[in-house]
Amino acid sequence: MTTDLEYFELDIADIYNNISHFVANDLLPKDIAEKLNDHLQLEIVTNGELFCTYEEYLTGDEKYKAYYLNQYDSFKLVRHDVKEALLLDYFFTNKGGYEYFQSVPIKYNNPNFSFWFGIKLFTYEQDLTLVDKFLRFQLDKNYSSSKADYLLFLNALINQYNEILYPTGLVKTIEDWIVFTERHLLQSTPATQSAVIATKTVNIKSKDIRFNAFLLKSINQDPEFLIRNPNCLLDVYSQLTLNSFLFGGKQYLSFRKLLSNQKIPETEKIIWQGAYVELKWFVNILLKESELLEPVGKDLWLIVTKCFVNKNGGAFSIDQIKSSRGGLENRQQLLRQILKPLNQNN
Repeated sequence: MTTDLEYFELDIADIYNNISHFVANDLLPKDIAEKLNDHLQLEIVTNGELFCTYEEYLTGDEKYKAYYLNQYDSFKLVRHDVKEALLLDYFFTNKGGYEYFQSVPIKYNNPNFSFWFGIKLFTYEQDLTLVDKFLRFQLDKNYSSSKADYLLFLNALINQYNEILYPTGLVKTIEDWIVFTERHLLQSTPATQSAVIATKTVNIKSKDIRFNAFLLKSINQDPEFLIRNPNCLLDVYSQLTLNSFLFGGKQYLSFRKLLSNQKIPETEKIIWQGAYVELKWFVNILLKESELLEPVGKDLWLIVTKCFVNKNGGAFSIDQIKSSRGGLENRQQLLRQILKPLNQNN
């Protein structure tokens, strides 16, 4: 079978072949490598084939026994070192020896599907230009009738593996793909289908939420709000940028994280271009005046300092924002108008 990055199916032989580079160069965190080894062995023992068996060892000739023992002894030497064990290309159980490199397809109903998908996606760190093809292939194969679920699934993978396994370039490529797909989802969805996308509600109580940023009530009540309203957040972001509240540039993904309670890395903080008092207005309009955000309690201004920097890239202090005064009334009214589309009940 083909075992290169342009093979988009999920298959054990392909994944093992492409992940070996990362294992050999210590580019895989130890806990991920150990989990990988455990899952590989589970899939292969369950669905693969033995290359030598203990039964044949018991009944075979001396030459076969010597071969079996030689293979087994090599395995024993490395079995407690996950890197060396994976690079050995085979492993043993009480039934005999199994090669890692054998074709075992991973189906959507596999209980470890998300793990295998996540590992396969990680291997595209080697060639980010193929991420789009892989994600489209898997969308058509496994999520053609539930595209919204697919985008949520990808977001969950980012949240799970960002800063642990996925490098920044891969994360940004996936996030760009999600944004693009969100914007085009409804355009390619028949009206009768789009009417029933994301009808379930969640509405987790704010006291039960651990806040990394802010959370729109619209998203808390309907996790697929942004999927069903693909242009909403982007239009708000564009207007904030055009009117010099935000610096702009490539910060849309950080803005998206700001309002969906996702942690914003230090290097991706949102640059506030406007006056300090305008940032204060921005927060108060969303949280208190329009009640578009879930209440965050006493951590309000701490969250602001964790998510924003000033136009020079410097940190805000809580006192700078809370004590800010003045500002132009027409700018405040403009902010209200720009933020209005975030209200799901408009």
